[in-house]
Amino acid sequence: MTEWLQMSRFRFILGLILILLLGSVAIVAPPPTQANPETDVWSRYPIPQKGEAGGWVLTSDTTEETGVTAICVAFDGTIYAGTEETAGSPLAGYNLFKSTDGGYSWTPLWKIPDSDKPTGGPNSDPDPKVIALILPRWEYTDTLYLATQYNVYKSTDGGKKFAPVSNRPAYSSGTSGDNSCLITSLDVTYYNNNYRTVVGSRDADAGDYGGVYLHDEAKPFTQWADLRVGGGAAGAEYDVLGAAFSPNFADDQQIVALVTDETDTIITTRLGTSDWDDNIGDATIAGVASTGGCLAFPTDYDSDVSTDKYIQYVGTDVGGGAGSIYMIVGAEKPDSPTVIALFASTSTGVHGMVVVGESASATIAAGLTNGSVTHGIGVASLTAYTPPAAPAATNACVALGGLYTSGYDVYAGTSGAN
Repeated sequence: MTEWLQMSRFRFILGLILILLLGSVAIVAPPPTQANPETDVWSRYPIPQKGEAGGWVLTSDTTEETGVTAICVAFDGTIYAGTEETAGSPLAGYNLFKSTDGGYSWTPLWKIPDSDKPTGGPNSDPDPKVIALILPRWEYTDTLYLATQYNVYKSTDGGKKFAPVSNRPAYSSGTSGDNSCLITSLDVTYYNNNYRTVVGSRDADAGDYGGVYLHDEAKPFTQWADLRVGGGAAGAEYDVLGAAFSPNFADDQQIVALVTDETDTIITTRLGTSDWDDNIGDATIAGVASTGGCLAFPTDYDSDVSTDKYIQYVGTDVGGGAGSIYMIVGAEKPDSPTVIALFASTSTGVHGMVVVGESASATIAAGLTNGSVTHGIGVASLTAYTPPAAPAATNACVALGGLYTSGYDVYAGTSGAN
């Protein structure tokens, strides 16, 4: 635990973007196995000092506010930050910045084009912002993927210029009810000397759904392919909160999706060209209708359920500030995967996670949200399955992170702050 917490602050930032006030806790879980209470606990991570005094600055005028909406970090410390202006105009309209000196200075790179948001959609559709940044081969800092709620873009020059990844697919063109179907997640993998991209989408209207879509750059003239998550065409089965390639995609061809049918939350998977819920059964979190969530894998993840390394981690946000973290232990059909609650709160949802370590002994850093104010971080060393207690409420903020009602403020600090 101690060794991990001393990792480079920039790699740690990647998973700690959303921090907030923790409140009362209520956990619903399967019967727990025996745990060691001294090791299976959540604790507060030391958070850097807030503001310019901490040494991290994007804007120096405190009357102007900057939101950080996504972030990624390369192996050499290069930081890319997606941004939005929340008060004033400190960023001159730029939505992507780059730092090569540890975040002390930032170079403006790119603005979201006016054509990003489709015309003629519902008035409730949000203004576009960067919701995801991916360095698929983090040793190559110039190849960067970016998603807004409406489009996916690729840069090969370190973020100076972007081109759309294929044409706009159906996931962002629906206008049913009061909301369009918007992108919720992005993942990219390098396979057979080309990139493959997977996105999830969600429609906020009751009874309207999103889908999972795949694009293969080895087939440059093809459109986004509907992967028919849930066994039906996109829009008919599930809202997709997260979609991700297996870390071993080159070998197992696995794609995992975190979805909801507006009643339950489901973790579903497909291997190669097989159907979803075929070889490996769906894991269902009954009675939890999540509105947001995320997926993460331990470093030794293996999609072969005959091993003890088919472990996935899921964070959920059910809206209204409630959410949980679960561990999913896979099983081959007709058996069902095991869903184990690791953390739950009635006042905070899970927005982002970083998992470091192997299988069920991994350490998790979770960014939490109650939709308004900042504070608090939970870190767990999971050496057993008993759900641990939540960390106590804190008054801390995190570097380049801190949620407010519609995005993020830029906070500052150094990793040595206590």
